[in-house]
Amino acid sequence: LVEVPHDASHRMGPWRAIFGRSRPPKPPPPDSIYRGGRHVTWFHLHKFGGTTMCKLAQDQHEQTPVPPQNCNVEFVSEKNPKRQVLCKTRASDTSYTFSAVERAIKRDDMSCSNVVYGVMLRDPFEGAKSHLTFHKFTKKEKENMLAKLSSRGSSPSWLQWMSMNVPAWDTYQHVDNFATRTLSGRYNSPPLHVTEEDLEAAKATLRNMDVVLILEEFANHTLQLEHFFGWHISKEASEDHHNEQQAPRPNFFSEQEEELLRSVNALDYRLYAFARELAA
Repeated sequence: LVEVPHDASHRMGPWRAIFGRSRPPKPPPPDSIYRGGRHVTWFHLHKFGGTTMCKLAQDQHEQTPVPPQNCNVEFVSEKNPKRQVLCKTRASDTSYTFSAVERAIKRDDMSCSNVVYGVMLRDPFEGAKSHLTFHKFTKKEKENMLAKLSSRGSSPSWLQWMSMNVPAWDTYQHVDNFATRTLSGRYNSPPLHVTEEDLEAAKATLRNMDVVLILEEFANHTLQLEHFFGWHISKEASEDHHNEQQAPRPNFFSEQEEELLRSVNALDYRLYAFARELAA
């Protein structure tokens, strides 16, 4: 009797000659002593380098959610609690090892000990400028925004998007202490109403992160990714930021407008300084 191979490879004979050998298995997801096989949740602040992190995760052979939408499991800025995917669900889903959250953080996003958490911050003014560039604000729209931003009693519905990838309600938050709002749990406070209490809450969230990166200093912080995630990033990869937006328009902001935005985002600048200390 002829022994028949248990793997049924004998059936591939003529086809193997035509198509070659079957594809090798994908490399396993990265790991480290610290990570211990745990899922990674990345908190993607809009226009704060989240696309770069998703692309790096895929390059490092992390399994990411399908379909690929910046490694998100939810829609951007999802506010319906029934559609928000919190840490317990993420940690128990074996179809991916890395996923992103692109909305305001909730307490139950970070309540799991079997998840590794990370976030990246950037200069607040540069973040606001990047946001307005990506959404193709006209000069008139920008001037209207700044006029409203100068008044504490302004309506929260005055920004309009020409490039819609955040919902229509998600407007002024992106230029009014966006990082503090996102990390504090008080994302929808009215315009110009972010407080010292919110800042302290945002700092507490940063303290609970395993990884805190700074976009402008990213190449200096890749050792964090090696230690906490098990990633090995080349110098070239650390300098390659994936961003689909156009370059910021020169002279789009006057000196007075830039000064206004920096003043409005004073709490975000303090949070940014605190994040830089954590990342160093």
